[in-house]
Amino acid sequence: MLTIVSQALCFITLNIFILVLISILCQNIGIIVIGIVGVMITTICARGLNKNTYAYMTILMLVMFLFLFFHYNMLIEKYGIPYYAGDDEQFEVWGHALYKKGYFLHADLENFVFTNQGNARGYPLLLARIELLAGGTYHTLMPRILNLYLWLSTSLLTLKIFRLKMRNSKIEKFILFSLALFPNGIYISSFVYRDTALEFLIIVAIYNAFLIFNISHINYEHNLFSKMFILISLFYIYYMRKMMIPVCVLMGIVIYLDAHKVDYKNRKILSYIIVGSILFIGIAVSDIGIQIWHYSTKYQQYILSQKYGFSSSIFRMPILPYGWIVRILYGMTSPFPGTLLSLNFVDYPLYSTMEAIISIGTIFQIFLLPYVFRGIANKNCYALLYIVMMLVICLTTFTFRHFIMPLPFLALTAAEMYINTKNTIHQKYFIEIGMLLIILCVIYILMR
Repeated sequence: MLTIVSQALCFITLNIFILVLISILCQNIGIIVIGIVGVMITTICARGLNKNTYAYMTILMLVMFLFLFFHYNMLIEKYGIPYYAGDDEQFEVWGHALYKKGYFLHADLENFVFTNQGNARGYPLLLARIELLAGGTYHTLMPRILNLYLWLSTSLLTLKIFRLKMRNSKIEKFILFSLALFPNGIYISSFVYRDTALEFLIIVAIYNAFLIFNISHINYEHNLFSKMFILISLFYIYYMRKMMIPVCVLMGIVIYLDAHKVDYKNRKILSYIIVGSILFIGIAVSDIGIQIWHYSTKYQQYILSQKYGFSSSIFRMPILPYGWIVRILYGMTSPFPGTLLSLNFVDYPLYSTMEAIISIGTIFQIFLLPYVFRGIANKNCYALLYIVMMLVICLTTFTFRHFIMPLPFLALTAAEMYINTKNTIHQKYFIEIGMLLIILCVIYILMR
């Protein structure tokens, strides 16, 4: 049997070998440099896990690389270029412009004018730094490869969060594989989008918040490092998407209350009300509140203008009193697998196959929803974090790539609730969701 060090070295060696092959194929040595950065981040995040984890990581990265190349060629087949809607390509344009001007510090961003998406200015800066680190050579696969390592790192940290509360080797393996290979997760990570990097930063902050508030991990030096990682993460989150800062604060409050739900109950409830009120007022009077309202209105108008049928019907409903609940329920089934009924394998075989894979992933996600509702009923911490994230997305952008952010909390909720549920209930949930899917398909067909 290989030791944990040997397995780690095998993981690193194999990844570098794959990166060299990709670098030769693309004739770009910078791919190796950026890939090694991703390997280092992933290896650090895996520290403290079981030795078999590195073997799992090796399998996962092999699948991810295959998925990436399938994804890359799928985009070319459908759009003629390896980009989707313009934002991803524009990020690279801005990143290269920052590189050419020698802007590599956050302070330099004040000297650069973004025509739109100025709230995402931290991501073009990251792309400029990637180009700098690669010695001025750039290939569109570089940020995509880094995204895949960040998504695997996010999955590893999610597993670590689970292990803070309970240990179950089978469920741990399920969390790692199901999250890392969740179709919509690696699909979004294969683009040049900021969402995977943002998700990684959020999970870093959440993981360290769990460490700080978990009484079994009290250690001055440990807590000092955890607080430092939280502050660093929030700093970069601010430049990636600053409206996520109050969301992270709210999730921190949820984690704190869950960790201290036995002692000082009345004081904690009062603290929650005070902090929540201050947070709400702060958002309302700041430009963050204005941005949230702006994005909510803009994306709602966009969806209605596209005449999506099912989506349009939902977004025509006023948010109050019940519209927000309907949006969340619909968000839990997004991206809706209705595209399975309209795929064109003859003209677009790669694109149609990709859409089918994503739809299958959503169907799997729908089968997990009973455990989410069970978690909400039990005031489960992970379920509350999932709802907080879903609420933010469903009431603002409802953009497909933003739905990567609730996935770690969905995995945590489903895992813990599955362990605490009897086998007879598992069978009941399976039958009920199967029947629900049939009904949803009929409704979707009628409303198209």
